[in-house]
Amino acid sequence: MRRSLTGLLLIAAVLLIAVIIMLRQNAAQGPANPLRSTESAARQAITNSVEFVKNRVTGGVGVAVAIDSSTKLPVVGAVAIGSPANEAGMRTGDIITRIGGIATTGLFLKQFVERLRGFTGASVPVTVLRGTNYLDFLIRRTSMKSLQEKSFNPYE
Repeated sequence: MRRSLTGLLLIAAVLLIAVIIMLRQNAAQGPANPLRSTESAARQAITNSVEFVKNRVTGGVGVAVAIDSSTKLPVVGAVAIGSPANEAGMRTGDIITRIGGIATTGLFLKQFVERLRGFTGASVPVTVLRGTNYLDFLIRRTSMKSLQEKSFNPYE
């Protein structure tokens, strides 16, 4: 019984956070009819809460990564134009050595991606090796919905 109540409270908290984020996004965008837009988003949050949370509450930084076969470290394959990673200065070819203060050595790709992702608006510290220099970035995540609208620079 106690676990069920805890689970329901967690779901309610996530939905509340999702609605607050959605209201802030609508206010920032200044839609023509904010009430209709808010009503539509609230309806989506209730009817398909998992998808809503995934797209609006869960965020990322905007990089495509792969594991380098020789070093077994994650390497940036592409950076989305206008993404938080792009704005922070990350580049294609950067080798990611630490995320949130944790070394990426020995991590599987899925574990690495999970560490980059998290709550929209929260920041994640990332250390990269570029050539012989280590660079530290503090990257503020943006929503997955926002990242889906970005394109990757094929010429970088």
